[in-house]
Amino acid sequence: MIDTGINYNLNVFHPNIAVKDKKILGFDFWDNDDKPFDSDPRQNSFYPRHHGTTIFSVLAREAPNSFIAPYRFPALDMCKFQELVKHIAGNSIRLVNLSMGSNKLQDWSCFEIAAKVNKNIIFVVSAGNNGFDIDKEPIYPASLDLKNILTVTSSDQSGRLGRGSNYGKNSVDFMIPAERVEVIDHRGVKSFTGGTSYAAPRLVALISRYIEKNPNCTNDEIYAFLKKRAVQRDKKLTKYGWIPDPLDNYLIN
Repeated sequence: MIDTGINYNLNVFHPNIAVKDKKILGFDFWDNDDKPFDSDPRQNSFYPRHHGTTIFSVLAREAPNSFIAPYRFPALDMCKFQELVKHIAGNSIRLVNLSMGSNKLQDWSCFEIAAKVNKNIIFVVSAGNNGFDIDKEPIYPASLDLKNILTVTSSDQSGRLGRGSNYGKNSVDFMIPAERVEVIDHRGVKSFTGGTSYAAPRLVALISRYIEKNPNCTNDEIYAFLKKRAVQRDKKLTKYGWIPDPLDNYLIN
């Protein structure tokens, strides 16, 4: 998980935090240390934004047997993404949740280079919550044309595009119900939230459960599985369609 970090002091997350040599497997590429604590103080240093813990909580709940390595993204030097992806590859991590983005391609040019090199890593990216067609108004890295990037947007339980969720028949691969998702926040408090940021971990968890049952599967087999799970609704919104219930293990077992 690449995000703002995680509150690793919460006991509820300990079974799912990946550990190596008795240390958290992950890294803080913002502060350059091995303590990726959940905090984004860019807007207000007195009231920092917390995002990664809630994302982690969805991954842990929907892929309960997974071990998740939390990375705090390099907000102050986005070219450190090359180092970050190299770190991920060096730890044989195959699947990455990336619930973030911006409209500036230059912010993501180093990430794009690293993703191209590490073709075996699947990056699941949120489409963004601007309410527009990202084929025409690109958001990065969601709009990058790379085979190992899967871009996901949010729907309600009936398959209607979530309010404010971005879309694009070429740039967005799947739509996932994520308008009311139960999360645990950085305080350890349960609440509900939604949007494309939470569609991404729901898809990651589905892929994780598939890999758990099919450990020797190729990326192409993962993509084929997801396409079989998708229902094509409005072809103007996504490339492959809507996955109605990502918690259903249909075609996994």
